[in-house]
This record gives sequence, structure tokens and C-alpha cells, in this order.
Amino acid sequence: MPLRDILTQEEINLYNPAYAGFLLLASLRACSEINTQGMHCALPYVILPMALSPHIADSLPATYRTPIASWVSEQGGELSDFSKMASACIPIASAALLFLLDRKIIQLSEHAHYLIINDELSKAPSLFNKSKSMKQALHAASFVGKWFAHSSTVETIYAQLGIRP
Repeated sequence: MPLRDILTQEEINLYNPAYAGFLLLASLRACSEINTQGMHCALPYVILPMALSPHIADSLPATYRTPIASWVSEQGGELSDFSKMASACIPIASAALLFLLDRKIIQLSEHAHYLIINDELSKAPSLFNKSKSMKQALHAASFVGKWFAHSSTVETIYAQLGIRP
């Protein structure tokens, strides 16, 4: 499903590499606090659509201890199109990752995990406090990073969210 089928051109423009990259960096920070290996290279492609979707971000569980499978079942059919949404966000996630890699903020390890190599950026810039949706996306990205760090394998996360290769 093309991104244009889900979002307007104005919304697509909002998801520029710097903004999406900052969300991924927040998620990677939270993940790295738990998992010193970093974040598996496939997870940003699931994290970003979860953080950018106001509906999903608003429905995330209150605690990272909630199993992903339990949360998915509580959502009923609300996540039925999540795999299409994740596919549509691939270009946004790829551009965001390239943005972070080019600026040497993150690197990809030989074990296919993203690691932070330059953590000088603010964790919560004031810009994110000016917009409720930006603040929600930042919180969701951080939460999902921590949640996934406590979860099972990447393959299990993908399967529980209904994403198939």
C-alpha cells in the first residue's frame, strides 16, 4: 500500500528524515538502556509506524511488562492493517536511518544491531512540547523501544503484530 493512500502529501512532508530520525533515536536510547547490544535492524520499521500513528500511540499499554500478544488481542481488529501501514512507512524509516547514519549518530554493528555512537542531542527538545502529537509520538517511540527490549525475538514481535516476510 503506497504511503499516499494513508497520508496526505502535507503529512508525508511532516515525516521528514530529521523528525523520524529523532523518534528512532529516542526509541534506540530506551532500548539500549535494557539491551546493551542495541536495537535489531528490523525493529525501526515497526517502531516508527507505531509511534507515528496517533491511534496506536494512544492505545499502547501502560507498562512495558504487558506482553505484545496480549496487547494485540486487546486491540481486536484495530491492528488488522498494521502490516500495510508498516510497509508504507518503509521509505520514511529508511530515510530516517540514513539521516542518523550519515551524521554518525548511530552505527550498524556486525551483528545487525543499531548502536548510538554520538548521543549529544537533547532527549526532549522544547520543540516536542509545542505539539501534542509530536510529544505523543516521542513518548510512544521511547516506550516501544523499551517494550521491545524486554520482548522476545524480532521474529516473534513481527509475527505477533501480523507482519509476514
